[in-house]
Amino acid sequence: MANLLTLKSVSKKYPSNDTYSVSDISFSLNQGQILALLGPNGAGKTTIIKIILGLISQTSGQVLINGQPYTQSCKALFGAVLEGSRNVYWRLSAIDNLRYFGTLRGMPK
Repeated sequence: MANLLTLKSVSKKYPSNDTYSVSDISFSLNQGQILALLGPNGAGKTTIIKIILGLISQTSGQVLINGQPYTQSCKALFGAVLEGSRNVYWRLSAIDNLRYFGTLRGMPK
């Protein structure tokens, strides 16, 4: 049985920076497991989440979903509310936010 989520030697280097935001991260997550990313500001936690969500691409390494390389169709499997003002709209209810952002991601009602 394949792991639900696997990161293999994932690294990310932004063109505007000389250092890696994430360097050689590997882990697997199976059904029923919980993963916590802990670290100080600037450790790369949000970058890892954005790579898993398909919002940004890794510079090197692999992201596997159920043992298969990540594709655009995998985006519908994941969701996250990240820090920032564009993640939820305070004028909408929680369910309306879910519907709105789910629709943007191509999820059915």
